[in-house]
Amino acid sequence: IEEFGPVIFTIIMTVRQAFSILLSCIFYGHYLSWYSILGMHIAFLAIFIHVFAQFKRKVEINIKRQRCIWIKQKITKEKKMKMPIMIILIMPSSSMNKNETNEQKQSLLKNDDKQNKTDIGANIILIGAPGSGKGTQSARLVERYQICQISTGDLLRQATQDKTSLEGEKIRRVMETGGLVDDETVMSLIDKSINKPECRNGFLFDGFPRTIYQGEQLEQLLESRQKRLDAVLEYAIEDDHLKRRILGRLIHKSSGRTYHEEFNPPKQPMKDDITGEKLERRSDDTNETLSARLITYHKQTKPLIDFYRQRNIHRSIDATQSVNDVSKQSIEIVDYLRKQTTYKPSTSAIRQTETDDTLTIKSKSIINQRDVDTSHLSNNFLFIYNAVISVLRDRGII
Repeated sequence: IEEFGPVIFTIIMTVRQAFSILLSCIFYGHYLSWYSILGMHIAFLAIFIHVFAQFKRKVEINIKRQRCIWIKQKITKEKKMKMPIMIILIMPSSSMNKNETNEQKQSLLKNDDKQNKTDIGANIILIGAPGSGKGTQSARLVERYQICQISTGDLLRQATQDKTSLEGEKIRRVMETGGLVDDETVMSLIDKSINKPECRNGFLFDGFPRTIYQGEQLEQLLESRQKRLDAVLEYAIEDDHLKRRILGRLIHKSSGRTYHEEFNPPKQPMKDDITGEKLERRSDDTNETLSARLITYHKQTKPLIDFYRQRNIHRSIDATQSVNDVSKQSIEIVDYLRKQTTYKPSTSAIRQTETDDTLTIKSKSIINQRDVDTSHLSNNFLFIYNAVISVLRDRGII
């Protein structure tokens, strides 16, 4: 079934059963009723109609692909035909020196092409709390280095839509039962994404990896492909400033327009500037939920930051600066780190660090149940709830 598919398997099994019935009639004199013969005809007819439909679908797909290729070739030819005209129109208007020869112009163009090729391409990981500006900066970095952005949640959702893949079927079963997709399957999806044409210049991860184990798996995957991570950028911002950013957000649902009570207030309080309709807040933009999410974030990222700091590819950027300043600093850091060598510490050192952290946690004294405050219990419950929600979002389940 894995190699030839379910249809071929069904045809083989049905033909085998038909031959078995035919041989039993010949050698043992068994009788076939008209209903049996009619049923066999219906079964074979249904199978061959299915095969014909698949064949017809493949033919239509091939025709569409050829048509798309033909259209692309036509557009490319039209662009090539227009290029000399554009050059003729642009050249007279430029203040060029008459003594400059055509050979000098061609050499300048070649140097520009080489410079553009060396400027693109990077492998980046972004780390930052919710509301630190990762989404804005990731879009700018993707455009600047012409790389692809990889989201594990999107990969899992796309895999469940592929009904012809055994891996997609496995992921769909796990997610339907409310389980978590294992790290090996996630790494397999990432491996396939890195191979895509849009990722040939590099990739950007936002929200992955979340654990040291995932970081080690990603490192091994890149090493097997003779690649490496160039930079891990952390957008650092104080929790109090972050709460001001997030808790003041206002949204106009029908249009998607966003406002902020302090940094980008609407003309009239709680009303959209264009329609005058009422603005709303996100349901999870509450102080309790945000506090729990930040606790989860700090607990997850601290060991991961130490992991990449040991490899000399982690840099922290002040996210309270303007968007342009953060973007400029991010590009400068990536350009610098791409030229540097990375250091990979021994596994024993990492394991020793993890062991020390574990021993420190275990050495804490156990609190008497009579001394526990109910407010701490509610905060712990909220922390566990938001931690589970964060993992489910990362896996693409919700």
